[in-house]
Amino acid sequence: WSDEDERRFQRERRILATLDHPNIAALVDGGRDAEGAPYLATTYVDGLRLDRWCEQHRASRQERVRLIRDLAAAIAHAHRKLVVHRDLKPANILVGADGVPKLLDFGIARLLDEDAITATGPSQMTLRYAAPEQVHGQGAGGVGVDVYSLGVLLYELIAEHSPYGKPDGTAALIPAILDGAPSAPSRSLGPTDADLDAICLKALRKRPEDRYASADALLADLDRWLVHEPVEARK
Repeated sequence: WSDEDERRFQRERRILATLDHPNIAALVDGGRDAEGAPYLATTYVDGLRLDRWCEQHRASRQERVRLIRDLAAAIAHAHRKLVVHRDLKPANILVGADGVPKLLDFGIARLLDEDAITATGPSQMTLRYAAPEQVHGQGAGGVGVDVYSLGVLLYELIAEHSPYGKPDGTAALIPAILDGAPSAPSRSLGPTDADLDAICLKALRKRPEDRYASADALLADLDRWLVHEPVEARK
């Protein structure tokens, strides 16, 4: 354990202790074992990672949007506790047999009122789901980085491919994140849905100030879509 490993682990445990939401795997216990190594235990989630669950269950578009809606609710709860996850990706989301998604791994999360204790470069994030400001290394990132990652997840579940196409390696992926303009996701599968496309593409705007101002705002638009009401993203 390096000093940074220790600090990051202890911070993850403190962060989990503040979060209480049905879509976040809750902290059960934490401390040090007999040899002095720190540990934490969360509720056990018997499920599949997000993308594989959708594949195996042949989830409908409505079901896929509802999964992202629930994750947006979890992220909105974390943001109200001043916690930014910073590493949303399918591997950090398990969906149980009941169809309920659970968010895991706050290992590189940060508190909005504290400085980041880990690097903000590619080594501390999953590039495919990173926001442009994370790729640029512009500070630790605010709530907009989670809004962007939710947009990538939504896009992938709707279109069943990345918003960046199939870039060949990191050298091609970085310019796609920074400058690429994703096509409308619903054109890939099923009938075109302009409202859903607008929601997804708004979450994926390059500048944080052009995205949804919060996970709550994204959540509200997803709820409108689910009940067939006009969405704010098309105003």
